[in-house]
Amino acid sequence: LEHNMQHAWQKGLCKPNEKQKQAARNNAKLRRLFSNDDVFEMRYLYAMGAKLHQIAKEFGVTGVAVSNIINYKVYKEVV
Repeated sequence: LEHNMQHAWQKGLCKPNEKQKQAARNNAKLRRLFSNDDVFEMRYLYAMGAKLHQIAKEFGVTGVAVSNIINYKVYKEVV
């Protein structure tokens, strides 16, 4: 049932209520790959001049993932 609801939300067939939105946000936080320290270190390394691909290689992810972290598209709450 949950998979069907998620599909319906993604396709715009129904809208999740506030409780469902909060549950989705909490689940996303539990699945996070990086700790706050990792995110801080990535942003610090970039600020010190490291290239995206170098940081990505060190953490075992893509440059796009690192770019999203550095540009606060994800992990927005980590400052």
